[in-house]
Amino acid sequence: GVGQDARDEAIFGENAAPRDASAPAPAPAPVSGLADTLAIGGRLEFRASTEQQEKQIFQEAGLSGLKQADIYFDTRPNRDLRTFLRLRFIEQSPDNTVLTQIDELWFKWDHGDQLFITAGNQHLKWGSGRFWNPTDFTAGEARDPFALFDRRLGRELVKLHFPIERQG
Repeated sequence: GVGQDARDEAIFGENAAPRDASAPAPAPAPVSGLADTLAIGGRLEFRASTEQQEKQIFQEAGLSGLKQADIYFDTRPNRDLRTFLRLRFIEQSPDNTVLTQIDELWFKWDHGDQLFITAGNQHLKWGSGRFWNPTDFTAGEARDPFALFDRRLGRELVKLHFPIERQG
């Protein structure tokens, strides 16, 4: 058909030659290199705000804006190691200076599938419990309940996880 090459014809076409069943199937390409194990993503936020006093003309009030980008790099170079980096870039008017912060930078590995270790700047997830609702005592400031996401930066922590469900 129009716009098809020989490979498309071999895969999708009716006139494709049948594959020899005794021939070995082609091996999948091996995963190699950091680019094959790296995920990149993020989020972008734009906000504008103004404050006005009574009987003030709108043009005199001024407009302030915030541009924020969070970009993350998540890689797992092998089965036992995972690395995560999240950078935050903030541009705030009126001076348009850019502030760069490391929100999270942690390494996670295990010791013989028995002990799981996470070390570095990380967010601590506090959930509600059945009998006790923990307080986030590691954060220096309180979480803004009206914010779309938590803007607080991660804390330097070493987290050890030793699952005991295997012990019976």
